[in-house]
Amino acid sequence: ASAKGYGADSAIGRLRDLGITDALVNARGYLPVIGRRGDRPWRVGVRAPDGGLLAAIEVTNGESVFTSGTYERQFEHAGVRYHHIIDPRTGYPARGLSSVTLIGRDGAEADAAATALLVAGANWPRTARTLGVEAVLAIDEQGGLQATPAMARRLQFQDEPPPSLGVVTLPTI
Repeated sequence: ASAKGYGADSAIGRLRDLGITDALVNARGYLPVIGRRGDRPWRVGVRAPDGGLLAAIEVTNGESVFTSGTYERQFEHAGVRYHHIIDPRTGYPARGLSSVTLIGRDGAEADAAATALLVAGANWPRTARTLGVEAVLAIDEQGGLQATPAMARRLQFQDEPPPSLGVVTLPTI
């Protein structure tokens, strides 16, 4: 679950080696940035699981946004939807969440963490705390939104009024 993050981080490293100071690499769900977009921070879109743009997040130099979701690679069989993220405890596709977006600094770690949080389902806050991930947006299978305080501060919703957002404080472990 970390090859995409590692590859995109390698691309950012190569751009830096070439003297490029401002760039965003789009690795389909993973977006690391360096520098700024002109005179402002980069803005990264967060896709709604049913399509369209849900929100934007301003991202600063050296940060990355990573989304793990169940909505792109899936199929239906006998009325049951199957996707590509498998819960190792059951051997079946993870249930409970349809998308997890987080902000991090290391691509391989962010990739693995987003997938782990998605597999954790309703227990994502505990898993986030264990992994040291502070900025998380989780969307459940019914479209409900939950975010940590660190992520809620940074979300810029596209709809007016914005959707209902539950702010979840990470538990103490």
